[in-house]
Amino acid sequence: MLLDLPPLNFFSEALRFSHRLLDWSDRDQVLALRQEVFKDIAPQFRVLIPSKEDALTYELKWCEKHLQLPGVTLGVFDHDRLIAFASVLLSVGQSATNVSQLIGLSEPALQRSAELASCMVDKHYRGLQLQASLLRWRMALAKKYGRSLFIGMTACGNSYSMRNMLGAGMTIRWVGQIAPDRWFQSLMLDTENDSQVLWSDTSLVDWQDFQTQFDLLARGYEGVSIDFLEGAFNPERYRLKFSKRQASDT
Repeated sequence: MLLDLPPLNFFSEALRFSHRLLDWSDRDQVLALRQEVFKDIAPQFRVLIPSKEDALTYELKWCEKHLQLPGVTLGVFDHDRLIAFASVLLSVGQSATNVSQLIGLSEPALQRSAELASCMVDKHYRGLQLQASLLRWRMALAKKYGRSLFIGMTACGNSYSMRNMLGAGMTIRWVGQIAPDRWFQSLMLDTENDSQVLWSDTSLVDWQDFQTQFDLLARGYEGVSIDFLEGAFNPERYRLKFSKRQASDT
């Protein structure tokens, strides 16, 4: 892959790790890490759970989509061990992804969009802010290739991913069921139009109150931040802050 890559800036505790782009030759390590991570993920946090008979085919199709252009995947290594990876799809275009369809992007918006498609971290290496570092790297890479609109999706209740995405400036634009009892939120950041946003008319909503979230989104609100109920990070006790964009005076 001949790409102009931005630097990946780790936080201090992760400086010992190396990183590089992954390709088809890395698929066995990628599949092994995905399998390990999936063991600890509750079913409601997964978009799709293939049957045992279809699992390998599904995983290989995932690799085909993410380990070669227009997919770009960066791997993080502790010596020779793959401990994390993150993928960005640089071309949404005509083959609109589920995320772009859910948000309802127009064709011009699709042409300048990139999907922050996947990120996984080995459970033994969590707490080092690898996911946040990889999120910023994917945005920086997409910007180098002319993308100014970023979309992504996370399971409702995955406060780790939600906190990182909201912290990067993305806002919740859609909430709904991908499958029975599997609630997800789609997020977006438009760097061409979101740099000077002023927010007003705030509502706090329990993260499990999906009907209220849906109603607020239909009325022009966006999910903008997390409010933890105990004043400190607790992944199971939080509310989401929804606000409206103030109309510009210009």
